[in-house]
Amino acid sequence: MSVKLKPSKYGCWSFHQGIFYKNKYQAMLNASQVAPTRYMFYYHDHIWSDYNLDTLGKKSLPELYKQRAQQLRDRYDYIVLHYSGGSDSHNILQTFIKNDIKLDEVCVKWAKPLSDGKFYNPNTIDLSSRNSPSEWDFVIKPELEKLRISNPEIKINIVDFTEKITSQSYDVDYIENKILKLNSVRGALGSVAMRLEEDYETNLVTVNSKRVGHIFGVEKPMLYLRDNKLYFYFTDTPFETMMMPDAMAERRVEAFYWAPDLPELTMEQIYQTGLHFKLNPNKLNLLNNDKMSIADINISYRLQQNFLKDILYKDTWNHNKFQVDKPNLDRSDWYYWLHESTELENLKVAHHQAMLNITSALGDNFLINTEKTPLLKPYRTRLFYLMDL
Repeated sequence: MSVKLKPSKYGCWSFHQGIFYKNKYQAMLNASQVAPTRYMFYYHDHIWSDYNLDTLGKKSLPELYKQRAQQLRDRYDYIVLHYSGGSDSHNILQTFIKNDIKLDEVCVKWAKPLSDGKFYNPNTIDLSSRNSPSEWDFVIKPELEKLRISNPEIKINIVDFTEKITSQSYDVDYIENKILKLNSVRGALGSVAMRLEEDYETNLVTVNSKRVGHIFGVEKPMLYLRDNKLYFYFTDTPFETMMMPDAMAERRVEAFYWAPDLPELTMEQIYQTGLHFKLNPNKLNLLNNDKMSIADINISYRLQQNFLKDILYKDTWNHNKFQVDKPNLDRSDWYYWLHESTELENLKVAHHQAMLNITSALGDNFLINTEKTPLLKPYRTRLFYLMDL
């Protein structure tokens, strides 16, 4: 579907000036037919391009986190925080608790076979993304236990997405249609497998409220270095974690940090990140630039994660807490147990064929050809000026 006037709350894609598509695949399909020279992700560009940079540095980040939490509390009857145990979602959890702002539910999507100890041996030695299941043992489970004791009024909902996919196979048409319905921005196996069941969203919330809001920890600032100037941008890939078609259609899914309705928060995070790079020029090599490939950009962003936590969440994040590296582009290392499981062979074969079908009509310039399956390439917005170095 293309729109000319009102872009989506969650971003749009465009290959021709003035025409936006809410569906990434449809935009790519049409773009492939006309061979465009410019293909962009649009995420409330007018807000960031017109923002008064002179107002930055006046409010603290904890103050803005509190303001954002209260804004969401006032908007919804029932609030669900989708919790991963990482610094982004943990900061949101602590913001609600420390400021005594009511949070109704914490939802963790986790495979029960993993929490039962299958496929891996819990350890804190291996920090590669392949050891991501160990975060359950050393981060997620302990934090949930603490939450049960300190805040028993907050419901804890652990959703096992493997309960049905391990007992039945899916045909190619089903998976293909599901990917298109989800508007999956990449189409990676792990992200699709988590959402194959039709009742996925229903299982997340068991309360009949008029207005249920789903909060996700999207996302840390993304900076770009060009001609000794710092710019910032937004990409479509973080929104893959928020794929909830029904709730998104009703605009009930919230990116906590990328907040067009509280741009002061988004911009202050970007500003504080930019100041850190300006004061630490030895780290400028980690910034994305014109010479980087998609793979290089992914690696550089992963390397930024550790010190960004100290800048953005220094009041809520324990840097000594166990956490593995971020995943590769197709997440085949993070979800290795899905890719390597013999029980899910039918699912993997069907997913691979579905992605081949979906991408067959697209030009190679729209794809990432990984070892496993072709994926849709991530796209970013245009660059927005932040500061001179």
